[in-house]
Amino acid sequence: MVNPIYQKSETVQQLKTLFQKNKILPSIQLHTFFTEQEYTKIKSIIKSSTFKHTKKPLLYSYSQAPIKKELPSFLLEIQSITATILSQKISLKNLQLLQFQHKDYTLLNDKSIEPQGYDIILDLTEHWQPEYGGNLIYTNGQLTSYTIPSKPNTLTIIKRTKHFQKYLEYINHYAKKQQRYILIITLPLKEK
Repeated sequence: MVNPIYQKSETVQQLKTLFQKNKILPSIQLHTFFTEQEYTKIKSIIKSSTFKHTKKPLLYSYSQAPIKKELPSFLLEIQSITATILSQKISLKNLQLLQFQHKDYTLLNDKSIEPQGYDIILDLTEHWQPEYGGNLIYTNGQLTSYTIPSKPNTLTIIKRTKHFQKYLEYINHYAKKQQRYILIITLPLKEK
């Protein structure tokens, strides 16, 4: 179950307003998104997932797992609240469950530019320290960037314009055996 505060209509209206407040990169973070009991269940499902490492040195290095059948009920809650905040239907088709650890990263590359759209990110990482690296960074390549630090049980919604791309910075040796888990839904921007 989603944190009851995010189910109140007045809260959702405030979130819609806050989302649009940053004109350069519209975004919002919903901390403690799921109740503690639900979040514990989700972490258990994620930890029992089978991740397979994949690497293209000029683009990325990370592990990915298929979505387990136990996750859809939680995903529907994300879908419902996000659809209300964005005032549009949300598809769960472009969904990835990613695991990052020491030596993992994603890079920006002119040959793999993402079209403008929305990123809906559920951070499932526990005990992550800034000195490990692994921050999710949105940049326009012209000295404007936004860092999305790791915070467990946080849902981040970002509207990515054609000027902004994202990457996950290299996870260094300080991380040791720590792992970062991210569930990300990517949606194309609907033209008006």
